[in-house]
Amino acid sequence: MNILPYAHFFCIIVYIYLAVLILYKDPKILLNRSSAAIMICFALWNLGDIFIHNPDSSLSKETVVLWQNISSFGWISFVSAILCFSVAFSKREKLLKKKWFLFILYILPLLFIYKQWTNYLLVNPVRQPYGWSFDFAKTTWVYLFYAYYLLLTLISIYLIFAYGRKTKIPIEKKQAVIITYSLIASLFLGTLIDVGVQELRLNNIPSIGDLFVFISVFGFVYAILKYQFLTITPAIAAENIISSMDELLILLNQEGNILNVNKATLDTLQYDRDELEGKSITIILKDDDFKKNILEKITEEEVIKNHNSNLLSKNGKNVPIICSSSPIKNEDKMVIGTVFIARDITELELNRLELIKAKEKAEESDRLKSAFLANMSHEIRTPMNGILGFAGLLKEPDLTGEEQQEFIGIIEKSGERMLNIINDIVSISKVEAGQMEVSISETKINEQIEYIYTFFKPEALNNGIQLICKKTLTNEEAILKTDREKVYAVLTNLVKNAIKFTQAGSIEFGYQKKGDFIEFYVKDSGSGITKKHQKFIFERFRQGSESLNRKYEGAGLGLSISKAYVEMLGGQIWVESEEGKGSTFYFTLPYIRKTEIKIISNHEIIPDVKEIGINNLQVLIAEDDEASEKLITVAIKKFSKEIIKVTTGAGAIEACRNNPGIDLVLMDIKMPVMDGYEATRQIRQFNTEVVIIAQSAFALTGDREKAIEAGCNDYISKPMKQVVLTALIRKYFSDKLMDKPE
Repeated sequence: MNILPYAHFFCIIVYIYLAVLILYKDPKILLNRSSAAIMICFALWNLGDIFIHNPDSSLSKETVVLWQNISSFGWISFVSAILCFSVAFSKREKLLKKKWFLFILYILPLLFIYKQWTNYLLVNPVRQPYGWSFDFAKTTWVYLFYAYYLLLTLISIYLIFAYGRKTKIPIEKKQAVIITYSLIASLFLGTLIDVGVQELRLNNIPSIGDLFVFISVFGFVYAILKYQFLTITPAIAAENIISSMDELLILLNQEGNILNVNKATLDTLQYDRDELEGKSITIILKDDDFKKNILEKITEEEVIKNHNSNLLSKNGKNVPIICSSSPIKNEDKMVIGTVFIARDITELELNRLELIKAKEKAEESDRLKSAFLANMSHEIRTPMNGILGFAGLLKEPDLTGEEQQEFIGIIEKSGERMLNIINDIVSISKVEAGQMEVSISETKINEQIEYIYTFFKPEALNNGIQLICKKTLTNEEAILKTDREKVYAVLTNLVKNAIKFTQAGSIEFGYQKKGDFIEFYVKDSGSGITKKHQKFIFERFRQGSESLNRKYEGAGLGLSISKAYVEMLGGQIWVESEEGKGSTFYFTLPYIRKTEIKIISNHEIIPDVKEIGINNLQVLIAEDDEASEKLITVAIKKFSKEIIKVTTGAGAIEACRNNPGIDLVLMDIKMPVMDGYEATRQIRQFNTEVVIIAQSAFALTGDREKAIEAGCNDYISKPMKQVVLTALIRKYFSDKLMDKPE
């Protein structure tokens, strides 16, 4: 009796039952649909073999070929069904949206089925004792089918196996192992029987590969029964949730010993599972009070809700948490343990601390800005009061000449004070905006020290202070490559501060070479600075005294500007001070120098106006501000034979065209219609001889360079000083000295 037809029939019943069962559970899930597709393919494969492997059948060759072709829907398509299953199992569903993948999944099996129906795969049915046998045709399509079958099978097994290695869910790992090994066993044996027998021409052995695939089906059934494959139960759902949750979950017995922990607990505390399980929970609790409290709660079966505490990691790191715990009861309502859940709030705690710091900083900044605005209001209004007040007094008709000169002196002093404040505000604004430029040039340090000494010596003597300067390098050695104006600004500011805060004694300033740096210092015997104020003395808007009753004027920007300048030049600035005994300010600059230096001092001695002897210039004043125009006219009048005035850049161009004999153009930078830069560029297109001096109220670092680049010969800042203007005229018009009368 031949049992093969019965075996095939039994397999068909099992496959159809499993397909229906799987789809009944949830037909919407891709994993279920692909599993059912595999079962249907196996059923179709066995359906044809019921008749092909029946020795009592009186079927004709044509009918046997028909059943083989019907069976091919199963033994060709099942490989694609397994590939689809492996994609669903490994959670790579995105592949199903790729056109090339859909081609492999659907078009290739249809192509091979077509080739089977057109006699390119299995051919030549021969009656055997067990039924009928077939041979593989000698065509290229057979080998392409081998490649298709082998490649897709190996890819499917790899996807399932790789996912099993990667997944963190224990039950999925076990499912992957069972399915992988059952697929390997069934497909290896089935291939060995069906392909090997055919290739070796062992036609007396039936091709029963479809029976061996039952091994893989057995693996599916075992996975369903043992590990709830294709089934979601509350226990599985709970295990998956616990494994993937971010919170720390610890199960304790009634003694407080750890029974189980989830992955988040191990990752956060950096323990291995066997290092925690069986140990008391107190080994990961930091606070002694909480250790005692939680053990009491466990013993008394009480609930803990949203308690702030700290855990200890394996390496001793503190982990801030918010935790809760609750007793676990069995079906008889008996407490069998405790579940402890905690959330790592390290980031929240860091954010909270950052917010506190930011709030404190914002409040401090607001306070400082309020103090700064109040101070600035005072510092601006005070000199303005002197300027406007004494300007009004000058109108009085009965003033003596001595009183007039005194009032004019006060107005000049108040104006200089106002200009210093404005310069400081402009400088600190450019520093904060990152627009302050560095202009490196060859700088004679000794000349700067001597000039500052000469400039401040009268003021120091008037205050009863001895001013001392020290130079430790020769003139040739004391030439640095740095920003000359910024070095001068820093030294001037530090000496000025020293004079301001020193009532008696001495002030010494100078420098000394230390390694690759020059260390400058300004030492005074003044009031000194407290330790508290030394910490923020270089900050913006800060002063040694920020109270309204301080006795020193100033905007509190000088030291912050000095610090910014020094750091821009590659140095550092600091202070050493003791309250009541004086202060010493230090700053360093890189000692960079050249062997051959040719430089003109920025602070040359200006000759007296009377020595110039020039009064024959034709001058063009391009200025849109009426007050500035009148001031320039008065200042330049003594040097001029004719003064032409315009208020726009376009007017300046036209005046130069119409008056080619103009000797000097005083070009304002900011004018309507066309600015001074563009006007200068256009004038230079037809007149390269006229001397153009840019004059601007901007007075920012880089303005001089912009003016020279536009075509100006030189630059003077507003308010224009007579001695500076005289020096520029002497510089450019020494060849026009007037003849002195006999």
